[in-house]
Amino acid sequence: MIIVTSLLVLLVMTIPLMTIPPMTIPPMTMPIRLLPVAVIFLALLLFGTLAVAVDERQLSLRFGIGLIRRNIPLADIRSFKAVRNPWYYGWGIRINQAGRLYNVSGLSAVDLLLNDGKHVRVGTDEPEALVGALRRAIGEPRPLTPEEQRAAVTAGRRSAALVAFASVAIAMMVLGVLYAGMQPPSVNISASGLAIRGGAFYAVDMPMTDIVELSLQDTIPGVTRKINGFNAGNTLRGHFQLQVLGDGQLFINRGVAPYLVVKTRDSFVIVNFKDPQRTRDLYASLKQRLQAR
Repeated sequence: MIIVTSLLVLLVMTIPLMTIPPMTIPPMTMPIRLLPVAVIFLALLLFGTLAVAVDERQLSLRFGIGLIRRNIPLADIRSFKAVRNPWYYGWGIRINQAGRLYNVSGLSAVDLLLNDGKHVRVGTDEPEALVGALRRAIGEPRPLTPEEQRAAVTAGRRSAALVAFASVAIAMMVLGVLYAGMQPPSVNISASGLAIRGGAFYAVDMPMTDIVELSLQDTIPGVTRKINGFNAGNTLRGHFQLQVLGDGQLFINRGVAPYLVVKTRDSFVIVNFKDPQRTRDLYASLKQRLQAR
């Protein structure tokens, strides 16, 4: 029997346990804080290890405590070989271009070609040991036919093309988000309120009646935490937590004074432009609108 254990997964999953100070958790939030721990513990039980066994009848796969398993009759195995998985095949139970993958750690595996033409990949830290066990149980794998070889080449090319397409698509999405985030905010002042859009995903609509304070500042308090926002260099868009002010929304370019600070009773929004005069003009327009309400 060959047992594969993902030590990295175990280590990563136990990090949250070390970050929860048990003596400081309020009683009412204890069940909520312990829910991730319970989920991690369950995942460890179900997927913490992968046991692979070969006997005279079948190859058996068993994850964790054995609730998730699969048995492959040896009579169904057409061929087998040790392989190296690409990093993007991932871990766990997956279906990809190579077939169905069972793995908890590492990139080494044994590829099984079944009689129906399907492939099963079994992740193992000892691929040669598993190949040896299969060779002793069912003999040497039969050579692939020309049709099977062509099918393997076609599958490899299809996999490479799909990875290339996915890589380009992801790169374009990242560049698109960066481009949108770096654009100056769109600000509209109307009789009903102030509307700001920036970073493609972040916006604020503030009724005029909610505004209690308006000011131009040469500096703003430091950012302590990003709640839900875009942060690239000196460009910030979205929800952030600031010293003194607390939670609010930023549409700013840091280091370019002045900053327009708009406060309501329970929140705030800060906006500026790379052109300081444009920020001053926005302040004057908004101040005039507030005085006329």
